[in-house]
Amino acid sequence: MTTRVYRIQDADGYGPYAGVISDKWMSVNHTSDNGHPSPVDDDFSLYIKNLFDINQACLYNSLKERENLRFGFTSLEQLQQWFDPSEVCTLAMEGFNICYADVNLVEETEKQCIYEHDESVVWYIYEPIKLTV
Repeated sequence: MTTRVYRIQDADGYGPYAGVISDKWMSVNHTSDNGHPSPVDDDFSLYIKNLFDINQACLYNSLKERENLRFGFTSLEQLQQWFDPSEVCTLAMEGFNICYADVNLVEETEKQCIYEHDESVVWYIYEPIKLTV
């Protein structure tokens, strides 16, 4: 069974945390203290936490296991709570859009979800981000 997931991504399917762009778009540093927990700090299972814990990753050789996992949101409300309007606008100027697809969900918390990345899944643009300058 698949679940509809929303995320912000570029035309190649990469999210805004990939690469060096994150310094450009964050209006506040995304940390657990301000409602943006990392996988290790969120309410995911111990298995998921160990996959993304840099100290545990080497022990569990989890880099291969986690390369097919991606993050998103099970509702637009979650996405809007994670990214503020100024961040969304900045990301749009960098070529990102709000997209959605029906995917195989691995786990979800109140704030985010993890799903299996599948190259054959088609992602649709939910709506082009309107820039307000």
